[in-house]
Amino acid sequence: MVAEDEKMQDVLAVVVQLGESGAVFQLCFGYQGLILTRGASLVKAHHRMAVFRSQQELPMLEANRGVCLHHAELPQNISARVESFWAQRRLVRLSGLAWTGSPWRERALERVRPGQPLAARLNLDPVLDGTVQDVSPHGLGLLVSCLDRRRPLEWMGQSALVQLRLPGMPLMRLRGEVMSVHAYSAHLIRVGLRLYPGREQERRLGGFVEGRRRAILHELSSVHPLFQPPGESYRLFF
Repeated sequence: MVAEDEKMQDVLAVVVQLGESGAVFQLCFGYQGLILTRGASLVKAHHRMAVFRSQQELPMLEANRGVCLHHAELPQNISARVESFWAQRRLVRLSGLAWTGSPWRERALERVRPGQPLAARLNLDPVLDGTVQDVSPHGLGLLVSCLDRRRPLEWMGQSALVQLRLPGMPLMRLRGEVMSVHAYSAHLIRVGLRLYPGREQERRLGGFVEGRRRAILHELSSVHPLFQPPGESYRLFF
């Protein structure tokens, strides 16, 4: 516990030093697959927590949500958890600040979560039927069930054929490669795939992502009139 406290103080010390110099941090959090980014200034740090004031509205932010802080002068990203927030004053209190172990990396392509359940079939060993968690023109996140807890580790780096039917479009058979495997529970696995679509397949995927992106931003602007879309430089790369 002492070691964790020391790590926490180390992160806070760096944040306070930057904050006192007037630095504006980037506060990032996800919504329906999109990455929303807000400029935020440090107000104060105390009791292993830090309070920031956002320059914009904080749509869909809620307690216990995981967020990320980054700044050009930070050696790594900082992960944190929303302890509480005051929407009217755009204040958010973060706890659990910790280094992520990796620097900020801008993402090239946006990823969205389908508005309705979307099924896909993944031809691995064995063949898996799953639900699409998020999709980009060159990536796919798929939730599947696997009873053998050791089997998913064998999928890493394997080539796979994905069968996917987007709403109102014909069935697509996409070449892909397993890039990540994460266990959400004993049997629920998220498989991250890099897709290698043909030209027409890429056009269909891009059209679906753009349409869904617009729907998500419209949803946010309807709930929060002062909402501003995420900047182009924070597009997501799978």
